[in-house]
Amino acid sequence: MGFVILEVHGGRKIVLPYSKARRLLSVPVEPQDDKDSAPVHFEFRVLGPLEVLADGKRIVVGGARQRTVLAMLLLESDRVVSVDRLIHAVWNGNPPATSRTQIAICVASLRKMLLCAGGTDDIIVTAAPCGFPKLCRCS
Repeated sequence: MGFVILEVHGGRKIVLPYSKARRLLSVPVEPQDDKDSAPVHFEFRVLGPLEVLADGKRIVVGGARQRTVLAMLLLESDRVVSVDRLIHAVWNGNPPATSRTQIAICVASLRKMLLCAGGTDDIIVTAAPCGFPKLCRCS
């Protein structure tokens, strides 16, 4: 079994098995509130630089923090990711006092980005306890 190295930001890298990386390459998302519109197909490319495409069009993902949070959610697709894990991934053990607020802002910005691209606001859901985010495959 091979491995893939995902470069997140600042030169930091995440190593994951090829089978898991391959599974993360494309996540279809269908709008659920508008029955007349065609489903939007999101592609999350994690091999090489992190990229997001909606129906083949590139979407600009914010700064390094947003890319790191999105990469962590993609690596744990359909699973809850704790805020503490996101904080550790972004600041590598040296977070500022406002880190939880900054993570919440990143998640809200990612939701807005995906919503503006034609997705639904439940692509990234917040689960109890403590509002842990997770990236969902909506079908």
